[in-house]
Parts: sequence; structure tokens; C-alpha cells
Amino acid sequence: FAFFTATDPDPVGEGILVREGSDIASVKDLVGRKVAVNKGGTGEYLLLKALAKEGIPADKVERVYLRPDQTAAVFNAGQVDAWAVWSTYAVAEIGSGKARFLADGSAIGSDNYSLNAVRSDFAKEHPAIVEALYRYLHDNSAKERRDPAAYLNVFTDA
Repeated sequence: FAFFTATDPDPVGEGILVREGSDIASVKDLVGRKVAVNKGGTGEYLLLKALAKEGIPADKVERVYLRPDQTAAVFNAGQVDAWAVWSTYAVAEIGSGKARFLADGSAIGSDNYSLNAVRSDFAKEHPAIVEALYRYLHDNSAKERRDPAAYLNVFTDA
């Protein structure tokens, strides 16, 4: 694989969600609770990082492994107490007014870079396509940084 982008961690768009009205007030309150994560991915990373920062052994919190697209229903039904998640899914939950961050990426100390890659052979055979994709991602990321308000309600208005 050939990596062609790296995006800085999202300090305010990723973290651990709890439902509004939850009695969970700190990462320490997760002890003995169930937290939804995607196995080996961003969610599990964020949870383990948050627990380590607080000195909580990982086995004191039950990790419930779910695919991200399955988790909103489980979270909203109260079958898990929290959800370690990133902006793609967090925006809709927070925007609905039903959830809040217990700890965001900044509080957790996330160092979660996002990378894009293509197969090496594809990159060699089609450099113009890789360049076009890079340019699209770069230019639109720059637009979002200049005018973040234009991107905030993409998932909450529909």
C-alpha cells in the first residue's frame, strides 16, 4: 500500500459519548460499565487511551464490540452505557441532543491520525487519479478549516 494523506487528530470530534441525563460524569465512572467500540479501531483506541490516562485497568470496563453502523441503535436503546466514537457518528448523536461527550479527543490525549492509502500497484499505474483524489481531499479540508460552520450540520439536518 502507498499512503498519500495524513490528517491530524480531531480533538473535538472524537471521544467517548454518553447519553444526556446519564449519571456517568467522568472516565472513572465507566468502571463496571459497557462501552461500545469497534474492535481494533478508533473506538477501542480512544477507550483504552482514556482508561490508561486515568490509571484504570482495561479489564475494569466491558468492551462491547460492534461495527460503527450498528452502534447508534444499541447506544440509543441503552444496551451500552457509552460509545467510543469519532465525528462521522458523533455529530448525529450530539446534534440530536441525545448525547454528549464524556471526554473528547483533547481530554483523552488522542494521537489518532487518519491515513488514506491505495494499493501500490494502483498508485504506480494511475498516479493522476491518486493526485486528483489527494487534491480533492486537501482542497476541501482547507475549505472546512476556513469555514467550519458550513460543515457542522451535514448529518444533523437530514
